[in-house]
Amino acid sequence: MSAGSRNPTIDGLRGFSALLVLLYHLYNMSVGAGFCRPIANHYVATSLPKLAMFAVMLFFCISGYLIVQSLVKHADVPTFLKDRVIRIYPLFLALHLVMFTAGPLAGYGWMGSLKHSIAGYVASFTSNLLFLPGMLDLPLAQKNAWSLSYEAAFYLIASLFYLSWSLRRVRKLTAAALATVALSGSAAAIWFHPDSAFFLVGVVAFGMATIGLRWMDGPWQAANGIVFLLLSLTFFRTFAPLSMLFGLALFLTVIHEVGWFSAFLRTRVLQYLGKISYSLYLIHPFVLDLLRSVVRRFATTDGPHWMLAFVAVGIPLSIVVAAFSFRYLETGGGRFLRRVWGSEPAGRSSGRIASPSRRSISPRSPAGSLEPATCSSATFASLPKRWPSRSHHFDRFPSGRRGASL
Repeated sequence: MSAGSRNPTIDGLRGFSALLVLLYHLYNMSVGAGFCRPIANHYVATSLPKLAMFAVMLFFCISGYLIVQSLVKHADVPTFLKDRVIRIYPLFLALHLVMFTAGPLAGYGWMGSLKHSIAGYVASFTSNLLFLPGMLDLPLAQKNAWSLSYEAAFYLIASLFYLSWSLRRVRKLTAAALATVALSGSAAAIWFHPDSAFFLVGVVAFGMATIGLRWMDGPWQAANGIVFLLLSLTFFRTFAPLSMLFGLALFLTVIHEVGWFSAFLRTRVLQYLGKISYSLYLIHPFVLDLLRSVVRRFATTDGPHWMLAFVAVGIPLSIVVAAFSFRYLETGGGRFLRRVWGSEPAGRSSGRIASPSRRSISPRSPAGSLEPATCSSATFASLPKRWPSRSHHFDRFPSGRRGASL
């Protein structure tokens, strides 16, 4: 597969993770609505929320890997951050406005008190708009948006590290100050929110892939992804270092597209779910909450058939609404913002490396082997108008990285 092609396995992992979160919320909301009784087995009952949270950790691994790629590709922090805003805010802002319009009027949870306090409304509106709840102990409006707070913090910290790296030869004091702030922010984030350490899994995987390091070739590599997935999940919430180590091994099977699990991630269903994963992740709580209210009106008797109805309708309805959201809010809203800001689209990339010598490490080739990278006129047209000064030593940083859509 050429360097310019996409890595579908990363998209499949996103679809897989989003599906796990959706399935858990279907069960949890069914129990809350009285459609079914909680699972009696303690191990299974505690494993379900653990599995859903682990799925979010997989999202963090993907972001750690792709965000570093995006920074290297842009070679400009303001452009990178603008691209992040264009990618995230169209859908989030639409749901944000819905929550802060309907939430106080409908008395939805803690938001009911906002209609009696203008100051409280403005404070909560602003804090949620800036992704503060999650990293900070503040009221959260959108149920799944806590993870976006972690993502936003990682974007800022990664940007500081990149600036420090790029200035390390020409402005040593500035680079040292930026590195100190970035390290302090990283330490604080991991100390208060240990789950944020899973971003490091993706960052380390990026570094290993950049230098072409492979260590999973062998007679058992077909089953490695499944084994590493189970081991990482087993140690999740019990011994984080081992969970992250096996998570790294799992993620390397994904970016190198090897094994049965990677083949499973490349199935059409997971590919499509990966394509709409951001919309599916954010919007399905809205869909399921409304559907639950409708089913409650008809659920005059107890029985598992109401849960089955809730699940049977909830899954396809969530996917349909997410597909609509992807087309008109994510894609359409992103195009609108790019026209307004005059920003070129960042494009979708594959998760592979094109080295400065225009040769790329092929994830399917033997360890350390190289293949010529494709280099088309479209590739040159997508390059930035102005290259960074060599005095900034950007050329010494891994460049030309391409990854799955961010």
